[in-house]
Amino acid sequence: LYALLIVLLLVALTLSRNLVWSNDISLWGDVVTKSPGRSMPKLNLATAFAEACLFDQALFYYQAAMVIDPNYAEAYNGAGIAYMNQGQFEIAEKHYLKALALKPRYAAAHYNLALMYLKQDKSYYAKAKEEFTAAILLEPRYRSLYSFIRFIDDELRQANTPKQT
Repeated sequence: LYALLIVLLLVALTLSRNLVWSNDISLWGDVVTKSPGRSMPKLNLATAFAEACLFDQALFYYQAAMVIDPNYAEAYNGAGIAYMNQGQFEIAEKHYLKALALKPRYAAAHYNLALMYLKQDKSYYAKAKEEFTAAILLEPRYRSLYSFIRFIDDELRQANTPKQT
């Protein structure tokens, strides 16, 4: 009888832990609850919210991570992504630039800043090209970004070519 109760208890505990591990939001939410003073779990929870396109919740946890660690470049970069996806380009740019001020060789922040510039009108394309180039120089795995640079060069060339009537 005791063995059966122990087995049932262990099954119940396993099922409750499986709920926590069911998705990134519940997993990192559990870690944040258990480690409220740490910035990394908040960053990971924010990223999970951002990946689910829940940008307001993501921003809450990115900001919480920044309060704990004001020099956390990854939190500023993540907040930049969330603001960019909300169309708040000026605020996103400030966060990307802050991430780069904290960590100048942060290729992902250069890449995200470039994407943000590319999402705007063509007047930002030269800045996008600079940031894509910086990302490639810092991180060789970003070499595929040359296709973005070729696209920007083509767009800028077309914009500077007089239209024939």
